[in-house]
Amino acid sequence: MKNSFSYSIHGMIWLMDSMANQLLKEKYDITFRKFYVLAVLSSCQPTTQANLADYLGQSTAAVSKSLTVLEAEGLVTITVNPDHKRHNVVQLTKQGAQLTQEASMYLEELLQQHFAETGVNLQQYTKDTVALRNRLEQVASSTYKK
Repeated sequence: MKNSFSYSIHGMIWLMDSMANQLLKEKYDITFRKFYVLAVLSSCQPTTQANLADYLGQSTAAVSKSLTVLEAEGLVTITVNPDHKRHNVVQLTKQGAQLTQEASMYLEELLQQHFAETGVNLQQYTKDTVALRNRLEQVASSTYKK
């Protein structure tokens, strides 16, 4: 079991999330959960809260709660969509974009340092991981409910 694909992937994700949470708290005073919302938002902004919730795989209520905190911290802006008054548009602030970029580079650099010792070709591993994720997204969207 310990050497199975799914066990290994879940274990690695859990370890990476735990490490990232600790590192981000120490260096940037932000949790990995908040950082992840910012990172996802940075790749799809501007967007609506509902779209962001879909990207994150979370309920709109959970995302609304997270965004309210991030807005109070000056990291995102939430504005009413003038064309659809019931939809809020979310964007990173300059401070939020800068934090996201710096923290992303910091985490990426540290992980690459740690993984370099394994001898694994990280470029190829990343390509393979993206291909696997894309396939799972296709299967999930056509087979499973969110």
